[in-house]
Amino acid sequence: MIKAKELSTPPVELAGKIVKWLQNNDTSGAFERISVAGPGFINFTLSKSFLLSQMVETVKQGDKFGSANIGKESKSRWNILTLTQIKLFIWVTCVMQS
Repeated sequence: MIKAKELSTPPVELAGKIVKWLQNNDTSGAFERISVAGPGFINFTLSKSFLLSQMVETVKQGDKFGSANIGKESKSRWNILTLTQIKLFIWVTCVMQS
């Protein structure tokens, strides 16, 4: 919504353009559905094949799951923590959908 204001474009219109671009450029097959919601929010529904591939990758990583060297020397651990939370969310979602 901040970017919409900078571009003097209604948030819903900008969200629609982003959704259209994502739909036309998602070659990974990660998304089952992408849609505009409310005043310009974008909802992503991940595909079952993507979720399954992430679950398999999580199992392969074993004890290394969630670890990363990104920002290891940095005082901020936000990026690493967020990556771990995202991976955990994907794993839990896969387990719940099976």
